[in-house]
Amino acid sequence: MKPFILAPIFFVALCCFLQPFSADPAGPVIFQIEPTDTTGLRLFCNRASIEKYDETLSLWREFNACAEVGWQEYRTQGRLITHFTTLQNRFGAENILFDTMAGTGLFVEIPGDPKSGRTLIVRPEIDGLYYPPTDSTLAMVRHACGHNTGMSVACSLAEILLENKKKKKIPWKAVLFLFSPSEERAPSGLDSMLAGKDLSRYGKIVALGQHVSPDVPNHQVEVRSGTAQASSEILRIYIDASALKGGHIADKTNINPLEIWENMRSEIEQEVESCSAGGEYLLRWSNIITSSPDSTPVNVLPQKVKVFGNFRTFNPVHEVRSIEKIDSLIANFSARYADKKVLIYRVREQAIPVLVNDPVLTESVKKWGSAFLKRPINTHKLRLGSDDFATFRKYKIPAVLIRLGVKANGGLHRQDFEIMDPTILQTSLGLFTFLVYSLE
Repeated sequence: MKPFILAPIFFVALCCFLQPFSADPAGPVIFQIEPTDTTGLRLFCNRASIEKYDETLSLWREFNACAEVGWQEYRTQGRLITHFTTLQNRFGAENILFDTMAGTGLFVEIPGDPKSGRTLIVRPEIDGLYYPPTDSTLAMVRHACGHNTGMSVACSLAEILLENKKKKKIPWKAVLFLFSPSEERAPSGLDSMLAGKDLSRYGKIVALGQHVSPDVPNHQVEVRSGTAQASSEILRIYIDASALKGGHIADKTNINPLEIWENMRSEIEQEVESCSAGGEYLLRWSNIITSSPDSTPVNVLPQKVKVFGNFRTFNPVHEVRSIEKIDSLIANFSARYADKKVLIYRVREQAIPVLVNDPVLTESVKKWGSAFLKRPINTHKLRLGSDDFATFRKYKIPAVLIRLGVKANGGLHRQDFEIMDPTILQTSLGLFTFLVYSLE
């Protein structure tokens, strides 16, 4: 058979080989290789993500099995250290460096082109979510926010960069991986890592991150330029009337901490609304705990009340003004009841700022991401959810958080959340590999 007849047959066979199997008809269509792809980079990234799929899937399952809450991710950190120690033994300590940071975090550096004046950060978060026991389940920690996806993809991405370093030059001074602890609870693990590391020698730095999204179509990618996600301020308010020793509910002279709270709540909600300027925000109360055990008669007043809530907004000015008003109001109530031996105060926690994706970097991600996916990257809706990825802005690092669509059983933060189609790992790994080599 003549060579010119064999060539198209070989090409068709190659396309079939590179197309992964997926039960989802809308699966990873990015792996259809097209004759117009002349650069070879897209083909390389597709092939690399397919070849690494089994290993990435194995890591994904391992991280899922050992999910741990923020600041307690010791097994997770240990598995990461094992992975990068193996890579260091394979490729040499001069080609990959890593060190623990912020307790349970891990900082990884892959040196690239020393002549380059720019560095790329890839940020995977590593913590899971705790769910208390119920009548039918034991207490458990689960990756109900999909953080095992970002971790496993980052591990495989590092391996791809190292395996191909000689034939594919890394166009950055370095690629840094910040496996950050405690994204779900304060204080922020990413903030602790950025505060504890001198990054001045890395030149101009930009950062990429990823989060899975069941409300985005499976295998689709979305990103939003500018303001993308809300701030988050935890509200923990305490009313302590224990010095009064409780009292009978029928005696109206006895102070009821629950009634104090109801008055405070009404005024807090009015103050927050008054400075919202009509913008979207969220103020919700998630839990009220009294000091009274279940066995306490209902005619005995509680001595202590703890209230937990959350305030979120897309407007940084609204955020600052609202918190100032809330704190001022709490101080006024505290002064009002001081002579009655009632303590009223708020315990402050580190807030998450508004997440703002850098517009220039966002356009670059859209441009090159679309070139890889062979379909547009859409703009996702504003999200009242928060993410400490927003911390990059505090350190003046341009950053973009990408949303990866997944097919899942349940929504994020639900105890039954489970990704049903793990081939999204190929989509993510191929995309991030392509972006590493392509971003301006």
